[in-house]
Amino acid sequence: ETCDNEDCAVELRQLRAKKAEAELKAHAVADAEVDACSYGLMPQIRPIAPECFKMCPEICGPLNQAIDAYASWQDAPGATGAVCKSIRAFECPLTTAYSQCKALLSKTSEYGVAPITSYSQLQATAARPPEVSHEERGYPTSSGGWS
Repeated sequence: ETCDNEDCAVELRQLRAKKAEAELKAHAVADAEVDACSYGLMPQIRPIAPECFKMCPEICGPLNQAIDAYASWQDAPGATGAVCKSIRAFECPLTTAYSQCKALLSKTSEYGVAPITSYSQLQATAARPPEVSHEERGYPTSSGGWS
């Protein structure tokens, strides 16, 4: 990629800068997902379905939040509410990686949380009003802040 004039050269430098910025962002997201899979209970949970976490590392942070919510309130609605707040992160394990994630997904029943077996089921669950409001539980509000 070369240019004959100054305008072309400037445009080429801008394109290269945008490409480099996009690559840096992609690496930052990947690093954040890897870090989220390394803290909390994730090191103990990942062996349940290692291929699931390889294919869907974006579930680590939201899964940690669901576990924290369950631990804080010792109830299924707390964990379900936390999952519903991060619903998009669970699309991968409930669709493209379902067979790799099935063992992990079925573990919820051990904690009184009905297993979710499809993304559409999770969407329907998230659409229902919670038994206790997210704000009463201290979950992030729709404005993004904690109540």
